Amino acid sequence: MYKNKQKQLEYRREWYQKNKERICAYYREKYIKNSRYFLEKGKHWRKNNSEKYEEYRKKWRTTSPVGIYGIVKQNSKKSGYKDLISKSEFVRWWNEQSQKCFYCGISLQELSLIKDNQNNRVKRLTIDKLNPKLGYIKENIVLSCQRCNNIKTDFFTAEEMKEIAQKYIKPKWEFQFIVK
Repeated sequence: MYKNKQKQLEYRREWYQKNKERICAYYREKYIKNSRYFLEKGKHWRKNNSEKYEEYRKKWRTTSPVGIYGIVKQNSKKSGYKDLISKSEFVRWWNEQSQKCFYCGISLQELSLIKDNQNNRVKRLTIDKLNPKLGYIKENIVLSCQRCNNIKTDFFTAEEMKEIAQKYIKPKWEFQFIVK
């Protein structure tokens, strides 16, 4: 039909955008009619590919906002906090963040480049409560590298931790980048 592959791709994208609702409705209906089949197919695949599934599950749980929310919810329940941000509110909050540590300012990309036992264990920014006595509510949570989160615990206030991180931790990160 098209000699130019790029034109063909553009046409398909446009067609998909125009028919997106209809396509989604079709597949939703197909899933509903055959849900048992799809559930069994998924169960069978997970059983036959257990290592691959566990690897995917672990990555999803630690990198996607919904997976991280599950960890936050679990920690909240364990600690007995009554107030908890909703899943949709958490995902919105996560996507609005600049993906930098609130205390030392290290970015997620920089975090993956440094050699640090604390941060290499988690390999992502963690969720820290500004005030440890309050729950995981939108006004009380920030992104933090594992190093800063472990140092702060409930011993330092957020302001004290920010001062410590800027004075001592940030220069160490910068030194690691210079040495490399």
